Amino acid sequence: LQADETPERDVVEGCKLSESLILNCKGHIDQVIPPLLQLVVNKFRNDAPKKEFCRTELLKMVSNCLYYNPEGTLGALEACGGTGEIFQIWLQALQTTTEAEDDDGNKIQVKTHFKGMHDQKVCILGLSSILRMNPASMPSTVQQGLGHILSALIVLQKEIDENRKRKAAEAERQDDDGDDDDDAALQDFDDDCDEEVGGQEDMDSVLLKLAQMRDGNGTWDDLFGDDEDDEDEYTSPIDDVDEVIYFVECFKALQAAAPDQVQQVAGASLSQDQGTMLQQLIDFAPTRAAELEAKKAQEAQQAAQG
Repeated sequence: LQADETPERDVVEGCKLSESLILNCKGHIDQVIPPLLQLVVNKFRNDAPKKEFCRTELLKMVSNCLYYNPEGTLGALEACGGTGEIFQIWLQALQTTTEAEDDDGNKIQVKTHFKGMHDQKVCILGLSSILRMNPASMPSTVQQGLGHILSALIVLQKEIDENRKRKAAEAERQDDDGDDDDDAALQDFDDDCDEEVGGQEDMDSVLLKLAQMRDGNGTWDDLFGDDEDDEDEYTSPIDDVDEVIYFVECFKALQAAAPDQVQQVAGASLSQDQGTMLQQLIDFAPTRAAELEAKKAQEAQQAAQG
């Protein structure tokens, strides 16, 4: 992360190592947080990444630091003059979309950053952690942007819920497809030929990208793309932290510390739909907690029965 012109794939791997360190050593590495944040600020200032997934990983490092210790993180960002800069990049990234086609060929807008459930959860936990602080102790930039942060959190809660439902539907479809494995084994010769041609096209694409890298016109990022599909294999200490319950706890802490300011910020910054969703999240949190407790009890009973 320190060197200019570092390949963005290496930056991403460095961020992932840092995430593992921060989340697994919570409360024990206070001295590490300021240098990590300085690296992120310097990277955006001096060698801003071009790939969306690289920018996402750098912003996730800030989010992980906030989850680790919001006061210490914001203090470190203030010390290096990066608070406003980082939050502007972050909030803008959360809103950035690009045009794509869905399965039916319809034009849709899709997110360019924080697309996967883990990335969205990291973002929710980090931004929610700010709400645990008394507004009087927040940097002025953060105080002024509380409405934008709260709005972003509500949008993220909606997106991660949609993501979870989509993955559940995909898993159900895969289970249904598994019932047809015997039929799939009887594909005719023409289908096999088509697959061989498709496989050759995939290999040609890889070879072309390798040739571009050799000639200095491509990078490992072009070859491998982003890592959204790796999330299912990733385990983390925050897997057992529920993002809805955590957000509601943090929001209630902010309400208790500054009720009038929270009411003013919510009224001025949230749309009617967002205000409704905020109340729905608050109302749903106890139900969610009860469901998780019941699930844990059931799993414990099954484990005891062998």
